[in-house]
Amino acid sequence: MKKKMASKVSEIKKAEIKITPFVKSMRSNISIPLNLDLKEEYNRYLIEKYQ
Repeated sequence: MKKKMASKVSEIKKAEIKITPFVKSMRSNISIPLNLDLKEEYNRYLIEKYQ
């Protein structure tokens, strides 16, 4: 069973993943900064929401 699963995993890794035009159309052009502090942003959101 383990050998069968390992062979399937290796087949999946070898297979080329193709992105369909539909999926490409769903992406956004918005870039998110790498140093974004999610807790701080959520805190700001809540402060503005409940003022």
